[in-house]
Amino acid sequence: MLKPAFPVGARFVRNGGENDGGYVMVNHGLNDTSVYNFGIGQEVTWDQAMANRGNTIYQFDHTIEQPPLVVGTTVFRRAGLGSTTTEMFVSLWDALTANGDQDRNDLILNIDIEGGEWDILPALLVRDLAPFSQIVIELHDLLRFVTLSDFQAKVVASLSSLFRTHQIVHLHANNWGARGIAGNVMGYDVLELTLLRKSDWMFETYRRTLPLDLDRPNAPFREEFALGDWAI
Repeated sequence: MLKPAFPVGARFVRNGGENDGGYVMVNHGLNDTSVYNFGIGQEVTWDQAMANRGNTIYQFDHTIEQPPLVVGTTVFRRAGLGSTTTEMFVSLWDALTANGDQDRNDLILNIDIEGGEWDILPALLVRDLAPFSQIVIELHDLLRFVTLSDFQAKVVASLSSLFRTHQIVHLHANNWGARGIAGNVMGYDVLELTLLRKSDWMFETYRRTLPLDLDRPNAPFREEFALGDWAI
């Protein structure tokens, strides 16, 4: 399920920091739109890179009082991403409708919520993801997939939800996380995914070796994880 495909005619670019906080994305539709970023913490180099492109950055995080300064147009809400809206969390659909963005088709989404994604992604509807032309998301705790059947079901449901509308086009293993043998192959605890909306692109078999030249180790003092011919 985690094999990327290559978007025909696409050119990739890195946005954000040289290490943690930087993401490889497709250099299409990245300017003059609205960006929704769930899970800010103290790392905003990606937010700054996207703000430099003339975007409005909607930032969400219930674990901090305020994010670090980003020069540009930003709107911060102290709320996490939830499957429903509560005092501390906001659903993706409610975040969109609060800004009148529910009918757009040019938005960018970033989700890095430290494992909370597995309780939220399965509940997303097509309408929730359809406005986003490009998504970057960090998947956590994947090595639990080997032994925990309940978690396996969550992972499959989460990926199935994403794949109704979007296709993986890039994948990078975060070397802050662990790696280990899963079945008879190497598995990685934390993976960064870039996805494009399927209706916007044609795709062909991915024949590139990972990581790409644009990738960087998240932890610069640790060895980069080499996925090699992951997609073949």
